[in-house]
Amino acid sequence: MGREAGNEGRLTDGSVVDILIYMSKKAEATPRAPRKRRIAGFRPPPGLAAEVEVEAAKRSLSLRKFFGEMWALYKTKKTA
Repeated sequence: MGREAGNEGRLTDGSVVDILIYMSKKAEATPRAPRKRRIAGFRPPPGLAAEVEVEAAKRSLSLRKFFGEMWALYKTKKTA
């Protein structure tokens, strides 16, 4: 598949296309499990990001878990 004489181990244009077609067919045939996470898509200013990372590290938490705790606290304060 897509290998030419003298180019052993190297992919040629034809083989790349063959691989992409194979991968797309395989992806279509493979059902995806529903995602359990979603990227929020925001970027805090560098100073704030550093502060948040330090605080999460002090608490031995991942940023994901730290954000979850912050959001839970926000919701309890918001409804109070």
